[in-house]
Amino acid sequence: MIVVDTTWPGVELVDAEHTARATSSVVPSDTRAAATLADHLAQSSGVAVQRTGPGQGVPIVRGLIGSAVLVLVDGIRLNNAIFRPAPNQYTSLIDPWWIDGVTVIKGPGSAPFGSDALGGVIAVTTPLPVFSSSTWTTRPAVDLALSSADRSTAARAALAIGRTDIGVSAALSVEDHGDLRNGDGVRQTPSAYRAYGAQLTAHIDRGRHATTAWLQLYEQPELPRTDELRPGYGQDVAASEVWAYRPSRRLLAHVRELVRAPWGLDGLELHAAYQRVDDHRRIRDTGATEELREQIVDHGVTALARGAASRGPLALLAGLELQHDRVACERQLLDVVSGDAAPAPCRFADGSTMTQLGAFAEARRPLGERVELRAGTRVGAAALRIAGDAESSATVDTLDWAAELSVELRATSSVSFVGNVGRGFRAPNVNDLAGLGPRPGNRFQQPSSTLRDERALGADVGVRARTPRARAEAYVFALRHDDRIDVVPTGMLTESGRQIVVSDNIGTTRTVGVEAAAELRPHEEVALRAAATWIRGTKDDGDGEEPADRIPPLGGIVAVRWTPIARLGLDAELAFAGTQRRLSARDREDPRIDPTGTDRFVTFGIGARYAWSEVSVAARIENLGDRQYRQHASGVDAPGIDARLLVQWRASYGE
Repeated sequence: MIVVDTTWPGVELVDAEHTARATSSVVPSDTRAAATLADHLAQSSGVAVQRTGPGQGVPIVRGLIGSAVLVLVDGIRLNNAIFRPAPNQYTSLIDPWWIDGVTVIKGPGSAPFGSDALGGVIAVTTPLPVFSSSTWTTRPAVDLALSSADRSTAARAALAIGRTDIGVSAALSVEDHGDLRNGDGVRQTPSAYRAYGAQLTAHIDRGRHATTAWLQLYEQPELPRTDELRPGYGQDVAASEVWAYRPSRRLLAHVRELVRAPWGLDGLELHAAYQRVDDHRRIRDTGATEELREQIVDHGVTALARGAASRGPLALLAGLELQHDRVACERQLLDVVSGDAAPAPCRFADGSTMTQLGAFAEARRPLGERVELRAGTRVGAAALRIAGDAESSATVDTLDWAAELSVELRATSSVSFVGNVGRGFRAPNVNDLAGLGPRPGNRFQQPSSTLRDERALGADVGVRARTPRARAEAYVFALRHDDRIDVVPTGMLTESGRQIVVSDNIGTTRTVGVEAAAELRPHEEVALRAAATWIRGTKDDGDGEEPADRIPPLGGIVAVRWTPIARLGLDAELAFAGTQRRLSARDREDPRIDPTGTDRFVTFGIGARYAWSEVSVAARIENLGDRQYRQHASGVDAPGIDARLLVQWRASYGE
């Protein structure tokens, strides 16, 4: 359940809102410019954000992170064969200027969405060039954003042209971010980076058929790992002298075909996509003379077909999905003194592949006027091939299933009680066998052919209220993540004395929590919004139970917006997080995390927006108290007092 196609009234192949699932929707703010997808998600209930450094940000959903959370862009998987189970930079390769909306679906969602949907799903949609007039219309747009905390300048120019049956849009974005100033006035050097984005979208509606094509490119030419380049907790000097993604890039070419009422169906949806993700790195340890230069590219191809049908009160959805990834990898060691370079074993075996095939079905049926049931299932197969010689090659084949059951009980016309239970899975990927060969800590990793799928079982119960002036929801949830993959020693040594390690399914993580959100409009001119999430996690890696890794503390926001006249909007926002003293052994060894725990914080910001006929200007001051704080598990301190300006021009000619 991924897309509701609003361009075709009556063709709802997938509906993320009309369901008992625990969901939250995020609409880009009209008063602040986001630097990453994480900035959009930071104010959503049930989502925490971990930032290894500026220009990065990874969502934590139900206590899970990285490859345990599935990210989709217009229905296509961002997760690929090199997606890491830890904090990573890949979600920052979605152009933040080109996001139309985000739906967060929480809890195991592998039945409709496939592998990796253990903690939840982040479904991103981008703008479509859709027009209501039969005459040709032109819509230019320009955005300019300035920020004092990182002395950044960001700009976007977009143009959409079309009419009711055809539309084309193009956009370019440029971002230049300087070193970030934190609350004590210190510039965190180096943390500066640049980013570039280009988008081209075409949409053709031919009555019974509609075709959409996307071409998206986003690149961060050189993104420093700030946590590696500045001393962390327990470190006297920085771990690295050089550590940068150079570059980090994503290219997507995607075509979707929608067909109305074929062969007795309500609708049919077909997707074909190619995605390339470049993860190039330059790394040199402090005091070392050798610099590692690595070029990693994941080439991914997706084919997806799904159809929907209604038979009386019964709504059905079924489909097939194929995903194939091939990894290319090269590595060199450069002697920075002599300038000599030599090839070295790559982190990922060049030519390794991962293929996933899934078949899924879902049914939704009301029982009387007050109860609605939804049930879904999927069967998924994965084939992982690690290229190499007899000692370094590996083959892992898995077959798994997922299922969901949800119920919604409408107590009144505005209040519903909901419940969900789901089983999800994550097939091992190429990254799970990463680091083949010598690894830090006098280790040597060999491939393993005994890996099996990670699995999650989750449940939540909650209440939702919907009235013309209020929307509110609250959920209690529990999730168990079994067979988590980690690196373990084999007890054997290489000839040089290194400890041989392999990846294995050794871990179990359990999380429980509460999440709540509310939007109230007590008066036509006033809107209130609040959200809060609390999670408690434990894990067992075979040595006994302890706190789970990177579990965020209690956190949330409270915001108010006042619109005294149609053109003017004023807002105030309070963000908070509690202390987090429950740390795992890995947390206490992580230089990004204070071994005594993360302190609580409260920040306050204000803003104003004024709109003319075609131009709007928004000004904000965030962290008014210039508070010095760090979000839990992040590798960089949060911005200090930050003055922001956003100027937008929107025009329409021909309508």
